[in-house]
Amino acid sequence: MRTTNTLKLVAAIALAMGFTSAQALPPAPVPITATVTVSNDCTIFSGGPSVSFGSYVSGQTTNLDATTNLSATCTSGTPYSIAINGGGHYAAAWAGYRALAGSVSGYLAYGLRVNNQSGAFWGDGTQGGGVYSAVGNGAAQSVIVAARIPSGQTAAGGTYTDLVNATISY
Repeated sequence: MRTTNTLKLVAAIALAMGFTSAQALPPAPVPITATVTVSNDCTIFSGGPSVSFGSYVSGQTTNLDATTNLSATCTSGTPYSIAINGGGHYAAAWAGYRALAGSVSGYLAYGLRVNNQSGAFWGDGTQGGGVYSAVGNGAAQSVIVAARIPSGQTAAGGTYTDLVNATISY
């Protein structure tokens, strides 16, 4: 009898601890794959005020220079280009120059160049000049817009303006 009671006691303890004679195997792991797609994206904004040349004296003998900058933020590894159109008074005969229109009459030619005054004329790829190209790194990347009114132009008094649009392609 002792043997039977001992076996019953061992079986009761084993069942209480979760053991059975035909122990079940744990279920196989189920793989879960996590995925995400990062879209290429770019934004552009002016990093400063509009180009302000200050004062120009009709027929002055020195160039009048000014700068501003543009900033692009693109997904890391995304190639992009920035174009600036010809503005409201572009004339192909002026070889890359745009024109500021006077409030009274006349025009003053001016140019926009990439990064500095010896850089390439900035254009839209069709109306004179080229575009600025780079590859995004995920952070804001700045590029200088170097502007110049060439010397020797005669102009009537008044305010001269033009509006150009910068566009980013990626």
